[in-house]
Amino acid sequence: MIKDKMRCNKKAQFFIIAAVLLVAVISGLALTINYAKTNPSPERFYSVAENYFKECANAIDYGFAEQESRATSPEEQIDEFTLEFLIYLAYVDPLTEVIYVYGNEKQVIVMNYADFESSFDCGSQSNIVKGGKQILTGELSMNIGPVSFRRSILEKLKKITDVSGLYEGFKQTLYAGEECSASISEVIVTMQKNAPNNKDYKQKDSYKFEGIGKDPKFFVIIRTQRYGETYVFSNKLS
Repeated sequence: MIKDKMRCNKKAQFFIIAAVLLVAVISGLALTINYAKTNPSPERFYSVAENYFKECANAIDYGFAEQESRATSPEEQIDEFTLEFLIYLAYVDPLTEVIYVYGNEKQVIVMNYADFESSFDCGSQSNIVKGGKQILTGELSMNIGPVSFRRSILEKLKKITDVSGLYEGFKQTLYAGEECSASISEVIVTMQKNAPNNKDYKQKDSYKFEGIGKDPKFFVIIRTQRYGETYVFSNKLS
């Protein structure tokens, strides 16, 4: 009788241990899945960023080749692709910043969808362009948390019916100058972030785009934060 009870107790202990292990495994899988959903991998970031760049580059190539038959200009198509891209980012990775430089040696268009203002220097002209996220969120603090920030950005982006109205305030055109010989050969972008709780803290990151000539070029900076690391995609940096 005692031996039978001991066997039953051992069996019960075995099933309890097995159940605990099973719950631990399932919990671990659930955590892994949730972690993967809320923290996209850097590989995924680079893949999505490259697709966006290719779509914009194709719009420029085909746009000038078939300019007469197209209803929209390459610039308008870039803005349409960018709006779709920003809506996607607001869902999956609201920390991502996007900057593009588009144009030729006579004028370039710059767009700064970042948390804070950035400066664009093309030699003869240097402009400070406000951050798109700052403008879209208005008075909303950048420190309210990713969920509230994502919701606010999405609401703003989804309400935009005229794509040209999206970029007001954080998109500008820079010109080479009044002289015929004046030209733009490079654009230096300086992104600056200030820590809200530390007035003495300033972080500056500079990027230089070279090789701007007669034919239109499209350059892009796309960057995000992952686990304390900064990841940057760009088609041409020096």
